[in-house]
Amino acid sequence: MKFLVNISLTDNPVSLLTQAHETVSRLSAPLIALYVETKKVTNTDQLKCLDEVVALAKKWNIEFRIISNYDIWRGISDFINKEDITHIIVGKNNSQRLYSLFQFNRLLQKVNQHCNGCSILILNTDSSKLKKTHRSSRFSYPNSDIREYITAVAAVIITAGVCFLLRDIAGGYRIFSFILLFVVSILAFFSGTGPVLVASTLSALIWNFFFIPPHYTLHIDRPEDVMMFIMFFIIALLNGVLTTRLKNQESRIRVREERTYALYQLTRDLSATMDITELKQLVTVSISKYFNIKSLVLLSDDLKDIGDSENFKFNNEEKKLIQDCYQQSVTGGRFTNLFPGHPYSYHPMMGNQMKTGVIILQQTQAFTLGEEQFWEACLSQISAKFEREILRNMARSAYLLNESDKLYKTLFNSISHELRIPVTTILGASDTLITEQYPDEIKTELIREINTASIRLNHVIENLLNMSRLESGHIAIKPDWCDLHDLVNRITDVLKNELSFFLFDAVIPDNFPLVKIDFGIVEQIIHNLLLNATQYSPQGSKITLSFVLENETLIISVTDEGPGLKAGEEELLFGKFYRGITSRTGGTGLGLSIVKGFTEAHGGQAQACNNEKAGSQFTVKIPVEISLHNDKA
Repeated sequence: MKFLVNISLTDNPVSLLTQAHETVSRLSAPLIALYVETKKVTNTDQLKCLDEVVALAKKWNIEFRIISNYDIWRGISDFINKEDITHIIVGKNNSQRLYSLFQFNRLLQKVNQHCNGCSILILNTDSSKLKKTHRSSRFSYPNSDIREYITAVAAVIITAGVCFLLRDIAGGYRIFSFILLFVVSILAFFSGTGPVLVASTLSALIWNFFFIPPHYTLHIDRPEDVMMFIMFFIIALLNGVLTTRLKNQESRIRVREERTYALYQLTRDLSATMDITELKQLVTVSISKYFNIKSLVLLSDDLKDIGDSENFKFNNEEKKLIQDCYQQSVTGGRFTNLFPGHPYSYHPMMGNQMKTGVIILQQTQAFTLGEEQFWEACLSQISAKFEREILRNMARSAYLLNESDKLYKTLFNSISHELRIPVTTILGASDTLITEQYPDEIKTELIREINTASIRLNHVIENLLNMSRLESGHIAIKPDWCDLHDLVNRITDVLKNELSFFLFDAVIPDNFPLVKIDFGIVEQIIHNLLLNATQYSPQGSKITLSFVLENETLIISVTDEGPGLKAGEEELLFGKFYRGITSRTGGTGLGLSIVKGFTEAHGGQAQACNNEKAGSQFTVKIPVEISLHNDKA
């Protein structure tokens, strides 16, 4: 079941809404309050009554909807069919006049005819049943300015004067009726209902007095002229009133379309903004644009210590009210029921899962009913956007914290393992040398083990220091002329023990020129590539280090006959702490990451791929300067 209560300002809407709420609450069914706006409400009592109805709907969490339509029953029928309403509640006052009763019966008849069997519930809204707060006026007084009346009268008199001067030239007095009708129609586009009624009546009387024989009297001799005068008056009146109604209807529709587009534009702008600071600026600019109101956005963290801004100054009482509105999730301040004497109004931003803050408005006048609904729609979009961004930041922080914890654990496990082995070797060998007396051959072997373990320990420490330098950005490339033979001899000497288990081949073309590189950086790159190859290749297999020079680019390749790379692993290998799927125990996972960092610092790029036959190939391309003098041989 879904209930709809029709709000009519000519009855007692407060009584009707109260009774409808009590009735539907017992059935635990949803209730929608609908007001069909056929004309602009200008009567003070009716506006007050409408505001009270809206306040009650908010208090009881009843959805209040306003639609524009020239006919109440048509508007209600369309809404009922669109929203799948099963029951409609209407009010009936026993003191209604004959015309109101006719309209009420017509409404019931049309709804019953066009609303697919929707049930109708009639509630008595007599003052005897429930005290009437406002006695609504049955007639909406014209609200046009006195200048509109003067303009209307002047336009009719001037037109009649011109026609009077031309009456001898024109073919008959009937043509002047069309001219006067045209003027009334034009006035209807620019004036309200009151001036149009005055213009219609005045034009009919002038046409009768000056143009219909006998002239200068209101008497009409011929019956056809009597009928023509009556038709002129009716047509002028209906034409003016209907044109005014259409103009007002078009104006309301245009305002609603503008607000709909503004809400769409706001939603699109909010979606395109991710930064919280930019989001605050966007909200204040949008509120100024659509409502012409200065605003201030305070998020939850800002409420802990509320400070003054350029356009907003707060005393202690106002700061306390802002925090209370946020904590209690209520609107307060100016033009509200909670501390209306304050200079600002405070609107808490309520998301689906959390409160995000408060929007402070510097209003000079209260929102109209349409403006308030537009503001609530904008506030809902703004609140949801802030909530999404805050939750996104919280999720990002949680993810980064989790990743940081994982990296810490990986680093701790890898470093502890890599440090434990050489430290254990050094402690064991040194302890043996201290406590026991051995022949010189054994002492030499123990010292060699200490030296090997120290080199391995130094390599781990260097990798950590290099990674720290890369992440801090403190890498300064110092290129100098270098002979690659010297570079290879230096690296193979350091890795002599590791390469002794493999068939190692260094391929340097004959007469290879001097190249300008950072010797230490490139040494670390090749060292890590070769060490990585020894860790993943079976003993006795071949490892090849080759150099090629193409278009002032030094290409360094290290190939092995290991298990190769898994699909999709080519880019992952250069990540920090990543160790291959086929890796054995050991290693920090920093070697290839340092290779990539040092290569990019040198202006080059590092790549990995599988060989055609077996194993993998790591390639580093570095732009270099080439020596023009090549007589090393």
